[in-house]
Amino acid sequence: MNMQKQNRTHNKGNTADRYAPADFFVMLKGSTMRFKLFITFFILVISTYAYCEDTERSILGYIDNKAFWLNIPNGWYQDQKVAGKFGAIFFLIPSGYDFNNAPAVIYATSFKNKSAKQALLHDEEVFKAKDRDIKMSRPEIIKNKKGKNIVTREFESKVLRSQPFEVIAYIEEKGVTITVVASAFDKQNFDIILPEFKKMVASYELADIKVIDKREHNK
Repeated sequence: MNMQKQNRTHNKGNTADRYAPADFFVMLKGSTMRFKLFITFFILVISTYAYCEDTERSILGYIDNKAFWLNIPNGWYQDQKVAGKFGAIFFLIPSGYDFNNAPAVIYATSFKNKSAKQALLHDEEVFKAKDRDIKMSRPEIIKNKKGKNIVTREFESKVLRSQPFEVIAYIEEKGVTITVVASAFDKQNFDIILPEFKKMVASYELADIKVIDKREHNK
């Protein structure tokens, strides 16, 4: 994936300003490992274990008592340090770049106790408050392989330096809406990552893993 290098840097307050931090840790696993994970995870400490294969890779994200899989686009890597800094579930950066010079990023966060519609309306209000002339596409529905409807929407701004081109997917589960965001500095790079982002969103599935928070485990 060839993207144009940018001289600007991301607004490091971006993800934290828009979303509430989530309780999580993230694991990278080769997709062939998915069905071997029939074990209960006792989350006694927040930790990270990373592993990937040269073929298709998947990321396993945790939030509260839920876990989910998403495929990682080729040519991207997971930066857990940046994710932890901003309270993101995961944070992906193109290979050959770091957070400060990446031409585009993909990350996931969440809205607790909000529906996908409520989360989308919240983002509309936030964007309009920053740029009243922001362009917003009509919501698009992406279906995963189990037929789950996932709403996505694109945002384009001429005044927001840190997030002029974004697409956000809203994945509603019980008690939480997971948001997956792709953000780019220019239209060229945005158009490059958009098809890969949609494939990533379509790969979403809940993991058959029971997650027990240490606070519940110690009761």
